[in-house]
Amino acid sequence: FQTALRVGKRVRTESGISQGAMSHSQAVIECLIQEQIPLNHALITMLGINKLNEDIIRFLNAKGACSIFLGNRYFEKAQLMAEKYNCKAFRFDEMKAFMEYTDVLITATSSPNAIVRPEHISPNQNILIFDLAFPRDVDERVGQLPNVKLYNLEDIKHKVNQNLETRYKKVDLAHQIIVQEVTDFCTLSI
Repeated sequence: FQTALRVGKRVRTESGISQGAMSHSQAVIECLIQEQIPLNHALITMLGINKLNEDIIRFLNAKGACSIFLGNRYFEKAQLMAEKYNCKAFRFDEMKAFMEYTDVLITATSSPNAIVRPEHISPNQNILIFDLAFPRDVDERVGQLPNVKLYNLEDIKHKVNQNLETRYKKVDLAHQIIVQEVTDFCTLSI
């Protein structure tokens, strides 16, 4: 049993097979880290209350994010989740005011229309946006604004797929390590 645990740890460490985000929520956090966003200082605005955003909030909290604001069409739902994760809730009609100070916007609502439009973004505002909704929450013109970096759902899916491909490529190395360890174990047992 101890040998099996040691081999499992060796496989994870040496092959790197467990690296890379495998879910949309983890991929968002991976992008934030790659973009070098200082999560402990960034003002993060999230639109929509759902499982995906809840997972992202958990990851953000674990990475030291301090200023997370939640907006939802139904304010009470935003309040409940905000209380659960030590965030702050706001009403959707206050979105423009929050957007002005937002460093990172993560949106995943069930709205049939774009809810974030160019007029919501200040001209000189640096903002990183993750639009995880289908159909999209962010008007595509927002991505053309200066100082705006926009990731959409397809970008996040692509990141997850890239990570999956990378893991598949590491399976052979993992298999070689296991075969070597089994051989060594059987040799010692004789």
